[in-house]
Amino acid sequence: MANLIVLSAGGDATELARQGLGVEHIDELLVRMSRHLLQEGHRLGFGGTLGEPEKQLTQLLINSALGWIHEDAAGGADVTNTETWPLVNYGAWPYYTFLSPEQEASLVGVCDFVPVLPHGASEAELEPLLKNWKTDVEARRHTADALSQMRRHSTSDADMRIVWGGKISGAAGWMAGIAEELLFSIEQELPTLILGGFGGCAQLIAEYLSTKGAEWPEELTFDYCCQSERYLELLSNKNRDAIQGKYESLHASVSRLKDHLRRGDPITGISNELFEDALSEKSARVAIRMAGQAARSVN
Repeated sequence: MANLIVLSAGGDATELARQGLGVEHIDELLVRMSRHLLQEGHRLGFGGTLGEPEKQLTQLLINSALGWIHEDAAGGADVTNTETWPLVNYGAWPYYTFLSPEQEASLVGVCDFVPVLPHGASEAELEPLLKNWKTDVEARRHTADALSQMRRHSTSDADMRIVWGGKISGAAGWMAGIAEELLFSIEQELPTLILGGFGGCAQLIAEYLSTKGAEWPEELTFDYCCQSERYLELLSNKNRDAIQGKYESLHASVSRLKDHLRRGDPITGISNELFEDALSEKSARVAIRMAGQAARSVN
């Protein structure tokens, strides 16, 4: 059966501009990377939704898959078996509710949509919160929890993850999406390739991993991310310690990974040389080649 490669990308235009990059660089790499991996026979997983018009990565991935299928490269997709479809979309509540039945039906055989609820909540319990999901504190807590659950779920399903770019601050979840995905990937020993030359959160983590004596990025600490008024109102006595612990776990997990690299210990499923080279690679062409090589190594 084909590998499921989860792609984690994105980014904020202002943050990327400070790093000399633009959202178009992230988007272009996504399109080229997805076509290459599909042509090599892998399936692709990703988060996001078609219901957010300002976020184009989901549509770009679907367009890539449709183009690949129209070139008669797909061959063995069986509309009755979602495990043969080229794409898997993990949609956290409430984002998956924005997908219309017509959109989902039009992509049968192309994309399997997997809705993910926050842990311990039911759709009936959440339905009254949809109307004011952007402003209601309880709804926003559920959104953050659902995003965490989505990232954990996709990690459990995947054979490998590839990350680049990524928003650093202002995320809807409890921490930057790529940071949380990396945390779960390390915890579950999922082979993960970090492309650090394309800005964003991935670059912050890559620079920490590749620089001897580097301090942990302040932008990825609990005090930096969760002290704004927007976040303080989401924190309660019940969840504050758990969220702070998540940040501490991220720091500890990435630091252990750095120690493995320094000692030359094997990185799960990916050669040390390839992993380290990817941390600073800035060429999209080379990054795509690296991704293909890494994906083949986890067969």
